[in-house]
Amino acid sequence: MVCLLFLTLSACQSKKETTEQENFVEVAKRYSLLKISRLSGPCQEDSTSNRCLNIRIEVPSFLEDTLGNIAGRLNAQIKKDIFSFFSPEATHTSYDSLAAELSSEHERILEDYPDYDHPWNLEILSDIIYEDTSFVSIATNIFSYTGGAHPNNSQIYASYDVQNGHRIRLKDLFKLGSEEELNRAAEIEFRMLKRIPPHIKLEEEGYRFENDRFELNENFAILNKSLIFYYNPYEIGAYALGPSELQLNFSDYAHLIKQGSYIDK
Repeated sequence: MVCLLFLTLSACQSKKETTEQENFVEVAKRYSLLKISRLSGPCQEDSTSNRCLNIRIEVPSFLEDTLGNIAGRLNAQIKKDIFSFFSPEATHTSYDSLAAELSSEHERILEDYPDYDHPWNLEILSDIIYEDTSFVSIATNIFSYTGGAHPNNSQIYASYDVQNGHRIRLKDLFKLGSEEELNRAAEIEFRMLKRIPPHIKLEEEGYRFENDRFELNENFAILNKSLIFYYNPYEIGAYALGPSELQLNFSDYAHLIKQGSYIDK
């Protein structure tokens, strides 16, 4: 069920904007903005009704004029990353099909429960937060409410190679075998962010990592002089702890950076 998929989305805060002052590299216009907006339910006749579904989707769509056939690969990868965030088994082929399925589910709820009086919402909003000649970084905020105790708000960070359309992973940026040292150093940053002293276990403060050992995730994006990571609520702790955003400066990890990688400056 689509509604069940949306209920698994986590977060309780609006999308954050990075505070780092960025100097964007001059690149040709490589994308346009794909927009989908739908309003369905009784509010089409009654603007005061709460029994409506509001869908708003805005994502960058990369252009063949500047990227050739890479544009199709890039758009497909971005779409795959967004859909898999709803569910690893998501089979949607387009944003329109996602919207249509949610609309059908909403209509069924209204038919089965005539007194149902809660609005449904889905927003998928993506922004280009940094771009270089070789990659582009995107932040996607997904807000949904399909019933339940509270709405869900999640954030996806990702960087993509504009030469092949692939999503950039940590292994593409750091030396082979550097994972343990990288995670240890990042844990210090995390503890400083959360004000957790070194002698206190992370699990004692409610943060769950395997074997209580901090680990960076793949929900990150490359900025001008740093990487920005995002842990959505429920990912490493209870909902009440909220999301966690961690920023790592390249200069602090220079000895671990893979030579010739996207961040080797």
